[in-house]
Amino acid sequence: MRSRQVKVSAETFSALMVAYYKVGEWKKSVLAFENMQAMNIPADVRAYNAVISACSKAGRWALGREFLLDMKRRNVAPDAYTYSSLISACAGSNLAPLPSTAAAAGRQQQGARAEGVSSKMLQQAMAFFEEMDASGLAGRGFAYNAMI
Repeated sequence: MRSRQVKVSAETFSALMVAYYKVGEWKKSVLAFENMQAMNIPADVRAYNAVISACSKAGRWALGREFLLDMKRRNVAPDAYTYSSLISACAGSNLAPLPSTAAAAGRQQQGARAEGVSSKMLQQAMAFFEEMDASGLAGRGFAYNAMI
């Protein structure tokens, strides 16, 4: 793009990140976001939503949360779509909670893993929903759909 002197913007990168996540290439979405930042192009809510959605589709809620925190540090206001994506990420996550004892670790290996994931992910989803509600964004219908 640079060789043809095409102006690159957050909108350009957002479109690229959306294209990557639609084909399941979440890591490339994250890389595009990092490249955008390296080029000193300020990320807007659309860019953050694109990368968070990519993380969501891959079930990477913790990485999505890191982008949410970065978003807030840079004074970019999350919207209902941001939180909805994070809530959806919790539903699709395959990250198990860390066992607190050796016995718990053994139960996880014997099939108790799914129960722990469901509980932890539900708690995280509720935390995102409550944060969204506190921001005055929970009145949006699709946010409730994400919780269901």
